Amino acid sequence: MDFEQGSQGDGNTSDRLQACNRHFMPKKAFNACCGRQVILGSCFVLMTFSMGASYLSYWRAYNELSRREASRTRILQDSPCAAFPFIRLEKILHSNLGGRGPDQGDEGIVYRVSMSNVGVPVSRAELRLHAYTPYVPSAGRGNSLNGEWASIAWEPGTWVGLVANFWDPHTKQNLTLPRGYLSFCDIDAGIDGEKEFVTVSNFFENYYVGNTATAQVEEHKLTTTFWGNEPGFSGDSPKQGMSFTPAQKRKTVTFQVGAGGLQAAVFKFGALPGSHPRSIQFAFQPTLLCTRTQMPDGKLLTATELSPGNIFPLANGKETVK
Repeated sequence: MDFEQGSQGDGNTSDRLQACNRHFMPKKAFNACCGRQVILGSCFVLMTFSMGASYLSYWRAYNELSRREASRTRILQDSPCAAFPFIRLEKILHSNLGGRGPDQGDEGIVYRVSMSNVGVPVSRAELRLHAYTPYVPSAGRGNSLNGEWASIAWEPGTWVGLVANFWDPHTKQNLTLPRGYLSFCDIDAGIDGEKEFVTVSNFFENYYVGNTATAQVEEHKLTTTFWGNEPGFSGDSPKQGMSFTPAQKRKTVTFQVGAGGLQAAVFKFGALPGSHPRSIQFAFQPTLLCTRTQMPDGKLLTATELSPGNIFPLANGKETVK
């Protein structure tokens, strides 16, 4: 294709060339004149494309956040625990319990959470978990978020003291929750006698266990301890709070925050010596008071239903909850 053929296909380019030639511009000035226009035009196209791409990315991110928020709202509305104080663990932001990694920096684990019906004016916060004693992490398991449940792992024959509190990242202050619940699940034993235990400071008003719970309860003046007796198997830990199997409910305990509210929850995880790593899960949910029981035939029973086979809650291990 020669020059004249090319200029016929691009009227703008042809006009610019004719304008430059009419003024008998030197070659350098000609290149500067015509090249500058091309460059400015290219910059305008690139800027327009960049702005459009940025807007598209923003719109996609906004839609994704809206979709997630709508999904969380829908799940909570569908949950049998929707009317209760409820806190959902959403993501691990930092993990360095006891200074043992895997992350570097501040000691502890930080979770992003969403909250409802707990009596504070914010719906987003952080849950901060710290070890106040030496911690021996499991060689085969890491601390993780198993669905809605925080899972803490350690070596058998050891124990770790933990304190959990809620933090408002905007005001940089601790939050006191006027009402709420804390549940521990998967309190069981290993095949080599590694009985797990949870010891909780008596910050609570009531505790709830299933009517056929297998955990052994030891009540003391300042603390209460729950020992696991039922064997646990890999993969039997719950991931959500909508429904539990009877076996999962038998290995669960739920605590109700007392009248003074919750500033911090202090508890210990431990296990007798053995050869297999241990783990217990926790969530700030009213599990035994509202989570349905999924029976072996697939039928779902409400938490407090007194039907045969259902695991319904007993307040302080004695009184039936209605």
